[in-house]
Amino acid sequence: MLLAGPVHVSALTFENPIASNDLTELAEVIGKWIFNISIPIGVGVIIYAGILMLTAGGNVARFAQGKKALLYAVIGLAVIFIGNGFIDLVKSILDLRSQ
Repeated sequence: MLLAGPVHVSALTFENPIASNDLTELAEVIGKWIFNISIPIGVGVIIYAGILMLTAGGNVARFAQGKKALLYAVIGLAVIFIGNGFIDLVKSILDLRSQ
């Protein structure tokens, strides 16, 4: 079947939703995303641990469960904060060598 009129072709463009051009930038975006979502999760676990400890009512096992959750949440948040600072430290060291 032949077309009788002119055919219009338009270009279809897609914007990059991640805004990264290479693997390094992609890793930074994913790292920031994980960092930003892990903070509220850690705070939520701390609140949950506090509720477990407050509502233990003399139940030693439940209080110990809340204590363990609190310990793990604090250790997890410390690892996240130290890891983020460590990455910045390595970047600054590598920038000093290139100057």
